[in-house]
Amino acid sequence: MNNNLIELALNLKKINNSFKKEKFRIIANKNVYNSKFFFFSFILNNKYLNKSPYSHIIYNYFKKAERIFPGASSLLSEMISDKLLGYTYNFNKNESDKKFESIMNYLKSHTDEESFNVFKNLLLFSGPDATITCDSTNNNEILITKNCNPYFEIDIDEDFKGLYFSNLNKTTKEVILSIADAYIERDSDVMRLFELSKQYNNIPIVLICRGISDYAKNFIKQIILNNKIYLYPYISKFNDKDPFLFDDICKLNNQQKVSCESGDILVTSLFDKHKLTKLILEKNKISFIEFDNNVIFNEINNQLNNNDLNKNEEVIKYLHKRKSRISPNNVKILIPNEKIKLLNEIKNLIIMYNISAIYGVYNNKENKNLESVYKIDNIEKLSNSLFNNLNNMGYSVKLKNLQEEINK
Repeated sequence: MNNNLIELALNLKKINNSFKKEKFRIIANKNVYNSKFFFFSFILNNKYLNKSPYSHIIYNYFKKAERIFPGASSLLSEMISDKLLGYTYNFNKNESDKKFESIMNYLKSHTDEESFNVFKNLLLFSGPDATITCDSTNNNEILITKNCNPYFEIDIDEDFKGLYFSNLNKTTKEVILSIADAYIERDSDVMRLFELSKQYNNIPIVLICRGISDYAKNFIKQIILNNKIYLYPYISKFNDKDPFLFDDICKLNNQQKVSCESGDILVTSLFDKHKLTKLILEKNKISFIEFDNNVIFNEINNQLNNNDLNKNEEVIKYLHKRKSRISPNNVKILIPNEKIKLLNEIKNLIIMYNISAIYGVYNNKENKNLESVYKIDNIEKLSNSLFNNLNNMGYSVKLKNLQEEINK
């Protein structure tokens, strides 16, 4: 092994030891921070590694490690430095489990007390199957919100986006809702909806359909301009991958769908099958505030328990999609800007928890050390690959024709 590799290994050892002794710090917002997730940042700023002939390959592999698991570049650094110096990185893999207590103990050992307590409370508040997102805020306090409103991803017609959503992202309204599995072609198709709106003191109209002709659009715009009666046209062309979209909306809202194939006449059926409800409207999504998802929820669960359907992965995947949108569990945590470290810790803890819940953790009882199964197994493979590449590297010298250089 050449001297450069030995020097690389010894310097990585020094960096690893200094990192374990918490000698590294990051200064942000006039505050000093330390974290087990900061190793890759320190590596990028290390003077020796910047000058090393192996800097690019080291940075690339450490970056891969961080993509595999938060903070995993420090483990890769330990493994590769041991390999280069002829040692073996030992970790007892005899026992692993997915117990909640084991996973939480593992997470606790990788962060500070404040971050762990915030994450633990966030997890208890969210409940199972929650989708958690983190963001920063200008507020002084941490804010956690939970949204369980069913939603459907449907775009408002392109010609009406600027009219309704140029200055706002969403709006909550009491509306007249009509759902038509049909194409709106004539102005007369929607005329009675505007008459209905007048009866309810110009309450807005939400029309979900397969499409609208330019002629009908111009008529709707004229009504909006002259009478101040607003109609929100949401368009969803038929999609083989989501054939039950309109049916799910109707069942959730206990409403009938207008269908020309069933003999419905648009002029009368849009009026007869409407329903008053409260919605959150966005340019590419509709969320329900008033709903009853018990019937459709039980219906989807019965289908998921059907043994014949379980053989079809695409069907199961689609049923889970339908289930998640009619009974979502979306949690958002907003963390003050000055607590940048806490925001970083929570984001990484969420990733670690999700991976550990799937693959489990190794419980090394000899030194009471817990480690992620996914992290250990994958970083071992990555360290072997890096070791082989470092050993097989050589120098290449490109000889140029002197006369060609002179001619240039």
